[in-house]
Amino acid sequence: MNNEFLLNEIRINHVGFTPHSLKTFVIGNPPEKEFGVFKLQDTLFTCVYKGVLEQKGTELEAGWVGNFTGFKDEGIYRIHCGELNSRCFIIYKDLYRNPARLLHNYFLWQRCGESGTGWDSPCHLDDSITLPSGELKDLSGGYHQSCDLRKWTWGLSLGLVGLVQYALVANAKWDNGQLEEEIKRGSEYLQKMTRDDGGIMDSCFLPEGWEARKEGENKGHNDYSALWGKREFYIQDSPDPSQWNSIRFQALAAKYFEKKDEEYSKKCLDYGLKNWSYMASKKENTKYKPFKIPAIGHDNFFDNVFGGFYEGSALEYSHRLCAAISLYKATGDNIYLDDASKCATQLSNLQFEGDNITENPASACFKEHAESEAVANSYIYFWNTSAPIGLCDILELAPNHPDAAKWNICVRKIAEQCNVISKRNTWSRLPVTWKLDSPKGPVCFSFSTTSEGKDDDMNFGGNVVFKKGTQEDTPCFYRYYDFCYNLDIIAQAIFLKKASIILNNKDYAGLAHRQLDWILGSNPFDSSSVEGLGYNQPHRGIFGEFFPPVPQIPGAVFTGITKHSFDPKGYGLDNEYDMPMVGWLLWLMGNS
Repeated sequence: MNNEFLLNEIRINHVGFTPHSLKTFVIGNPPEKEFGVFKLQDTLFTCVYKGVLEQKGTELEAGWVGNFTGFKDEGIYRIHCGELNSRCFIIYKDLYRNPARLLHNYFLWQRCGESGTGWDSPCHLDDSITLPSGELKDLSGGYHQSCDLRKWTWGLSLGLVGLVQYALVANAKWDNGQLEEEIKRGSEYLQKMTRDDGGIMDSCFLPEGWEARKEGENKGHNDYSALWGKREFYIQDSPDPSQWNSIRFQALAAKYFEKKDEEYSKKCLDYGLKNWSYMASKKENTKYKPFKIPAIGHDNFFDNVFGGFYEGSALEYSHRLCAAISLYKATGDNIYLDDASKCATQLSNLQFEGDNITENPASACFKEHAESEAVANSYIYFWNTSAPIGLCDILELAPNHPDAAKWNICVRKIAEQCNVISKRNTWSRLPVTWKLDSPKGPVCFSFSTTSEGKDDDMNFGGNVVFKKGTQEDTPCFYRYYDFCYNLDIIAQAIFLKKASIILNNKDYAGLAHRQLDWILGSNPFDSSSVEGLGYNQPHRGIFGEFFPPVPQIPGAVFTGITKHSFDPKGYGLDNEYDMPMVGWLLWLMGNS
């Protein structure tokens, strides 16, 4: 069936709205400028609200925006504009209760090891490592992260941060111990991966005998079963975000279990403190180098994702900041608040000069390092999930600190950068990564390119100056579509929710909601990024790396839908499931 047959010209959040949220929709080519909101009652539609469409920015796909935020009554509705009718949607105070339950389902299906709910469990029961002492250490359990069989500690810890944050803020009415069970499962896997010295071990999840399998393939023999057996783990450190986000998660888990299970709360905190002690005392902090690289699709992955983590880098400061804040919340010990304050100040010092964000949005970005000529905002996964949120959190915890004004300026500039760029497109979409017009820094890791292989959405965002007191401007560009962009816009939405309170600006909260709308179908593709929620999801990623492949999982969240997601000649590189997106969308829903 042609996908266009299923599309609706009125692009609106497929789930609906809460009574007090921003309520908008987009029409590409409206038949007229007036619209009506019609209520469905006993199979009859009655007009209850009228409005006028407005034309917005021209970046991304153009269109006209309808706004009916002032209408707050609960019920079932649809939009009429001329002969166009939207799908039915609801306005409901508990709108995200059932979507959250669906997202939670992803963790159940992706369980690895001995489990009755994993999609092909029991599996990978032999995961283990032989320690230098000769002891065999069991490393089974945890979760598969995405559309493969890997369970990276950096990806799981990041996704679990979102899950536990949801559990802390949502007061989920549907939860009957399920959240507690998943938080414990995630915590126990990270504890297994922790060495005696507090460092977390590494793996790229090549199956033992990988080389033999490849040799067999060269001779025409395929043995997919090899991927289901014992995988390789390594004593060396996993990437720094694995360490810092594991601390962050274990401390938040300790807070979550504080009144539920005091003994387990202490266990989580002990591991968080043990890992903190290791990271805080590391004598040398250099860029991560993988012990091995997976055979499919990871040639440049490690540099582009982890290359910004090293001593004195913005990503290192921001992740240590978030870890210290979580430990302070769990312990109340000022040693962690003081550490977080120092990290926030060091991070603030790396923001580019310039207060006129309207004229030069790029000046809200950060240098990767004081001595480098690269932009920290270039990195997927880890920039937006740490620095902006960490700066908000430290302002909330230490508003009277001598450097609080400096932190406040950083938050204001980041939020205003989001605001300025959002006005340049109809969808109020936020930029994802920032890139220099030079080879300095990481190349954007993306599958979203034109047929010629060139970036198709680089937009000029202003100039940055690396050396204070000079006029050596470097052009800086931003992207809307980059690999894993859904995580970036979800994390920025969480930041904007926090910034709207700190800066007393309700517009930022509305802007946050437009990102949630995009995820749930109000986008140029009329496609929800959540499997089983809304309409027109693309086919999930299948790479031919193992058999059977990951099935459709209700509650899975795609890395980011693009026009290439619906290419019948493709095989889903833009459409991979990923746990960080699931956990962080849960967190955003808990705050919405």
